[in-house]
Amino acid sequence: MSELHETAGIIEAWAARKGILTYAALSSRPEPESPPPSEEVLRSLEGDQPRVGPSLLPQDERIFDVVDHCALVEILKKIRITVIGLRRPNEIVLCHLNAVPRKRMRDLPQRTVNGIKLEFFKSAEPIAQPPSINDPRSAASARMVRGHYPCGSSISLATERETGTLGCLMRNRHGTLLGLTANHVTGRCSTADHAMPVIAPGHADIVPGNLDPFTLGHHYGTTEWKAGTVNNVTVSENLDGAAFTIAKPESVTSMQGDLYDTPAEIVTNPEGGMTVEKVGRSTGHTTGFVYFNVFRNIAVRFKIKGYEDTVHFEDMIAIVGSPVAFADRGDSGALVVTSGESPRRAVGILVAVTPDDTLAYVMPMDRVLSFFGCTLESGHNI
Repeated sequence: MSELHETAGIIEAWAARKGILTYAALSSRPEPESPPPSEEVLRSLEGDQPRVGPSLLPQDERIFDVVDHCALVEILKKIRITVIGLRRPNEIVLCHLNAVPRKRMRDLPQRTVNGIKLEFFKSAEPIAQPPSINDPRSAASARMVRGHYPCGSSISLATERETGTLGCLMRNRHGTLLGLTANHVTGRCSTADHAMPVIAPGHADIVPGNLDPFTLGHHYGTTEWKAGTVNNVTVSENLDGAAFTIAKPESVTSMQGDLYDTPAEIVTNPEGGMTVEKVGRSTGHTTGFVYFNVFRNIAVRFKIKGYEDTVHFEDMIAIVGSPVAFADRGDSGALVVTSGESPRRAVGILVAVTPDDTLAYVMPMDRVLSFFGCTLESGHNI
């Protein structure tokens, strides 16, 4: 375990005990299976102070390089930490829910006492809430590309109003061509009936003048998740993905819109600063960069007809859009890929956005493909 990870864990444990987090931290309960922070990290954080207990600091205030520790706790309790992020090699991002008053900015530390840089970033809590047919004015355009329906376009489960994005095509070990999106788009949060039709465009985009709806495929299966806090359920296997068989392979293309083909390769360890792009149902083609990798887990609120709950996910990737917001409701399921390199590589599937348009959260591609036992389909009808 790196010093960066160890320091983030100590900060999270401290923040949990102080009531600063908006989520339940795993570190707030005993973890006998996990080793305590190394002596080197503890010494660098504690200085010459005596230590009580095997894994937690006795003097919490010595984590941060600040003078007024009471003022720091006061302001952090007001702004609330929603996510802790890691930017290798030496930076921790603390996302907070509420704005910091200008006169209190000086109370925020710029680094820990062992030299880890700190960045405070205001961002709302992530939410997954696809649009439905309630507002026809928000309908997205849907069209064929050279006679084929492209990835990055609108889809829905036939029985549900919620609309999201066809992320990509993939092929299983039996050679079956599948479409991939988010579980909360066509999987009905793991309750969709087997072989239920998936239509394109999705219900929110069935309006006069748009592409007439057709059956794109049939529901095949979903990844699994368990709702609840990390202290009550095991969240390490939680994923948000859904697959459906393609009814007519000749009707679809692996092109992302009309811009570029779905990559055949994936990124296994995306780093902060990596430039990315995506094509989605709501915001179309957007660009941005990896802001940070989520430390441990993040809580995502699902607000869908018939299902409202909070689910925690590990290994998530936070994306910042540049020059505009990276994603919006309805882009769920979109494939995020690297940009500025040739060939492109797949980063992951978009799962949630923040209502203030600051961040989009992406699930790693390797975990989703591994669950379904599939490989990405590239060069299909391009």
